[in-house]
Amino acid sequence: MKTFPLLVLVCTIFINCNRRFARQIEQDEKMTMTAGIHAAPSLFAKNANWGGDVNMYIVYRNLSGLEENTVAIDSIGRFDLYITKASLVRCTGINMPLLVKPGDELQASMSENGDVHFSSLNNAKRSKELKNWEILMDLFNTYLWQYRSESNLSLPADLRNTNYQQIAEARYARFLARSEATIDSVFTSDSENADLRHASSKYIRAKFAATLLDYYWLNRKDFSKSELIKYLESVTPLANDIQTTDDLAYYNDFLSELTAHFASTKGSYIRVVDRSSFDTFLSSSKIYFHGITRDFLITKTLYSAVRAKIISYPEYVSLYETEVSDKNYRYICQYLGKKINNNEVIATLTAPDSFVPFDRKQEVSGQELFTQFKGRLIFIDFWASWCIPCRKEMPQLRMLKRQFADKNIGFVSISLDNSIPDWEKASEVEQLDKSGNMLLKASDDTTYNFMGYAIKEIPRYMIIDKNGAVINADAPAPTDPALRPLLQRYLKDL
Repeated sequence: MKTFPLLVLVCTIFINCNRRFARQIEQDEKMTMTAGIHAAPSLFAKNANWGGDVNMYIVYRNLSGLEENTVAIDSIGRFDLYITKASLVRCTGINMPLLVKPGDELQASMSENGDVHFSSLNNAKRSKELKNWEILMDLFNTYLWQYRSESNLSLPADLRNTNYQQIAEARYARFLARSEATIDSVFTSDSENADLRHASSKYIRAKFAATLLDYYWLNRKDFSKSELIKYLESVTPLANDIQTTDDLAYYNDFLSELTAHFASTKGSYIRVVDRSSFDTFLSSSKIYFHGITRDFLITKTLYSAVRAKIISYPEYVSLYETEVSDKNYRYICQYLGKKINNNEVIATLTAPDSFVPFDRKQEVSGQELFTQFKGRLIFIDFWASWCIPCRKEMPQLRMLKRQFADKNIGFVSISLDNSIPDWEKASEVEQLDKSGNMLLKASDDTTYNFMGYAIKEIPRYMIIDKNGAVINADAPAPTDPALRPLLQRYLKDL
């Protein structure tokens, strides 16, 4: 008689856990502001060792490592990171990662020799952690350089040795042990340093694994195809030992590279660009990996394919339901699929004039745009590949789309490029969705008209109501704090 209540309790706990994870996905996507980077004046001061303006980007991943986000740092001041947990971020131009925690208020500044340093604005202990982290990363970079140098110097002898693989793996283990010992010397083993010890250990393991992989791959011409696959397979235990989605953030680049190498042995594929490469990446993910790593790579492959319109939405659903085992990644697939299919329509190009859709390369009228957005608020971004201020707004525009993904609003990006190749390249860099990306054609060599408005300067933003009428012809930019409350107010009036 006691079995039934126990079963009910277990089911209730399971359902609550699933709901909690579903809410976490939505939180990760909407991303409340959780950390800030402040650009110190010294970052932009010209000195003997630095002759120009700083152009630095912080790159980080959200949604269990699937989506990459960027924040541009310039002289404006504060820039926000949208993270929900301690996250490893990469800074362009800086040869080290940075571990940022929710609630951090950090300052980026430049030393006399041109090195960028980070410190906490309100926490002396956190500043010390950042300094120790920097010391550790500098040592790691030295070890990686020594490791690569030793591998390259020993290459001729290694290739002649029948124990090539054992030699490479022994060298990997030796340098990894040295790095682990360094972690012990920099961070004590108390609970306060647990997250830093864990992050630095995972990071260096991923970096050395990637270097070992490069060692095999760069010498592939000296092996037969079967030998190369054997060497690649010898690295997969490092990937298959991953236990949590948090750890995947450290191994993301390594896993992407390893999967691409397996795919390349079957067709020289670098990424998912068509049906053939999709099938190859999917089969490689299933053959060589297992556990949470397998589910992550399958989810990443499916996500890339459905975004690029390589597979249909129904096929996407069918595949993730049959191929993805981990319940967390099944929820992620479900959430991403619905968002892509229903919410994240990123149109570009419109007007009473004509447009060139990215995915069709043929002219259409502006009326087609409003048909797909009928009954919704529309936020329009006028931009071009050559417009630096426009491009600097793009990371925050991506955040805005995620934050309003479940709202009755469509986001439209209208390019004023004259060169289709330049437009295509910039669209790929800025992660604009092909299904809606369009190019506004000029009425003549210099005139761009949109719904009776002459577009003379960009960036420029407009808001259109559900009936297709312009209600704000000069809206705030995505980085302007006034924009989000404004959109919320217009949405209430729909």
